[in-house]
Amino acid sequence: MEVLLQVQTMLGTELNEILWEVLSIFQDIILSHKLIVLFLQQRSEEHTSELQSRQYLVCRLLLE
Repeated sequence: MEVLLQVQTMLGTELNEILWEVLSIFQDIILSHKLIVLFLQQRSEEHTSELQSRQYLVCRLLLE
């Protein structure tokens, strides 16, 4: 019975370490996703600003 308890304790510790590693990986994925979203939002705002610029409007009028 004592050996079984030792094995369960050892497996519990290993499982706990694995779960912490998985959690860490998910946190990295979430952070990466947030950074990508922020970058795309910023780029979208810059693109919108470029499209509304006077220079862009003049070029568009000349091309039409």
